Amino acid sequence: MKVLLVGSLNTIFIFSYADYFIAKGYSVFILNTSSTVDINSTKYTGINLYEIKNHNTSDFGKIKKIVSYFKLDTMNIFWWLYSNFFEKKTLAISQQKIIRGVFEKYGFDFAFCFWGTTLRKEVDTIKKILRQSGSQTKLILSVSTYPVRYNVSKQRGFSWLLLKKDKKYFDLFDGLIISGELMKRAIIDYLSYKKKYLIMKDFLPSHFFGNDENKSKKDLIFLGNVRFSERTLDNVSSQLLAIADAGINVWVQYPCDLAHVNIKTFKPFSLQEISNGDLGRFMANFKASVVLYNNADNLRMGTTFPTRFALGMLGCHPVFIPAGIFNALEDLGDFVLTYHDINELINKFSSIQDKNINMKNYMLDGEVNKKRLDDFIKCVLNDN
Repeated sequence: MKVLLVGSLNTIFIFSYADYFIAKGYSVFILNTSSTVDINSTKYTGINLYEIKNHNTSDFGKIKKIVSYFKLDTMNIFWWLYSNFFEKKTLAISQQKIIRGVFEKYGFDFAFCFWGTTLRKEVDTIKKILRQSGSQTKLILSVSTYPVRYNVSKQRGFSWLLLKKDKKYFDLFDGLIISGELMKRAIIDYLSYKKKYLIMKDFLPSHFFGNDENKSKKDLIFLGNVRFSERTLDNVSSQLLAIADAGINVWVQYPCDLAHVNIKTFKPFSLQEISNGDLGRFMANFKASVVLYNNADNLRMGTTFPTRFALGMLGCHPVFIPAGIFNALEDLGDFVLTYHDINELINKFSSIQDKNINMKNYMLDGEVNKKRLDDFIKCVLNDN
């Protein structure tokens, strides 16, 4: 089986699905849409669609800080104007030639895409190439998070009209993997998607996980973005300081500009190190993980399977999430602990038992998930 994996190597789930398909004996080729992670720096076979740049040394970070400072990233009108007047609608001719060359050279049984609506230009080009060649290659998308940008309420209403333009995009795919019932209401019901779909989370493979029952654990770890000035949603500095003030050691990624005796830092793990299991082994040192966002309760939060949550699972310990926000996560299992405010989080963390949790049912290659995913792909491939 030949698989084209389409997406950014700046996301851990591309590594996750690549490892999963390779372990099954599939031939995997990655069309890398990241402009910061070079395919040649990984163990995978593939090609960079875009020129690799260092955004940290460009004006990109400065722009993000300005957008966050004025909270433009929380306004639907900002994203509407951006998508309609500033965002490129088609790929450059040179990039279209890269994709065409990949299909002509290799040929694929299916293309597996990740994530959401971030691949509009790439998928539109792929679909045109397939139509022109008469190829029967199927397209599958793991949506994972929807919508990516707009601040839309969980309840169907006027704001959902912003989603209408996504119908044509989703209809390009022969199959969708969606996170739960809330995403189903938005994409399958509201946008009337008529093809195959599977309700399943984007779990990680077993070799990513760590487990050490012999260690005594007492600290809390936060795996989110600590560049608080770049995105309003990620500015959780006050919550982290409140937890630290309660006498709990909170570990965050370096560099972080928060100064507190109970805030510790660790060097970020590369995506390659995560896929090697290094982060999982490090996470085994902690009593629990925490998911924090800045005052967000909308459709996106209700449908998403956040990377910081998925990575928290690697420690085989409880993961705290804010109550009533992440609809797709709350029913996962006893290891998911909810909190309404920071005081409740502190109290629950102090009272939980130091124990390891069997995460077998939450691994991408666990027997149940493997069968569901394999059966879904087979069903899409056989659908004429």
